[in-house]
Amino acid sequence: MSDAQQKHRPKGEILKEAREAQGLSLLSVHEATKIPLDVLKAIEEGYTVRTLSPFYLKGFVKMYAQHLGVDIHQVIDNYHREKLPKKIEEEKERVSVSFDIQRFWTKNIQQQFFKGAAVLLALFLVFRVVGCIKNNRQQRAQKGDTEVSGTAPSSEEDASQAGQQEEGKEQPKTSAPAPTVPPKKEKTPPEPVASVKEVRLTVKAKKSGWLQVKVDGNLVFQSILNSGATETWEAEQSIELSGKNIHSLEYEVNGKVLGELGRTDRSARRVVITKDGFTVKQ
Repeated sequence: MSDAQQKHRPKGEILKEAREAQGLSLLSVHEATKIPLDVLKAIEEGYTVRTLSPFYLKGFVKMYAQHLGVDIHQVIDNYHREKLPKKIEEEKERVSVSFDIQRFWTKNIQQQFFKGAAVLLALFLVFRVVGCIKNNRQQRAQKGDTEVSGTAPSSEEDASQAGQQEEGKEQPKTSAPAPTVPPKKEKTPPEPVASVKEVRLTVKAKKSGWLQVKVDGNLVFQSILNSGATETWEAEQSIELSGKNIHSLEYEVNGKVLGELGRTDRSARRVVITKDGFTVKQ
């Protein structure tokens, strides 16, 4: 095929032929590049996704071509280049860095990572099972002590019963009826007052990363927050977040959307949110 014919070929057809020549399925490409399946189908069939901007579509095409080893200039020419705002230009730089990371994220490294994660998960489950067994034994021991103490008669009760019997023998019989005593009304205990939550925090991860969350000083979350996941916590006094990628989170405090951290706070490792404000700490 001549260069002119190659140039006028549909770009999606070039990528599709390269994928099929390597014996890859769309699902395997999706798992390797994290490109959504509907976007991969749209690229190969030559139509656009209404909810996807041309900038992101161009980035996905570039990532797809790099994964297949196709010359980028063969598949990028026909896409519209739009003038983007400053905020999206900064996002473009971050996306380009993530594309470079894909080159180093080889299958061997992925396998080692998943093996390590599986070992950590197994250890975590073992500790949880051992902890549950210890708690059950303690509860059974406490229950047994309570049953033993409940069956033993108290000396005070015996003394009071003996005194009542003696008083019953000494009292003379009279014909006057005993006065009636009105029953006492039992006082209902006051209902517990629900604690007022002063701080409500919602975060959305734009990038997967390790996150630790403390609510009023108590650890409530310690795990990897995957990209696109959303979590919400409530506290009476404060909520503390710590981790390496807290700058890539979108924050919403008490219904007010704050967005991501500023450029000067990207190196921050801890964030504290109270009812009085939002504090970033290095």
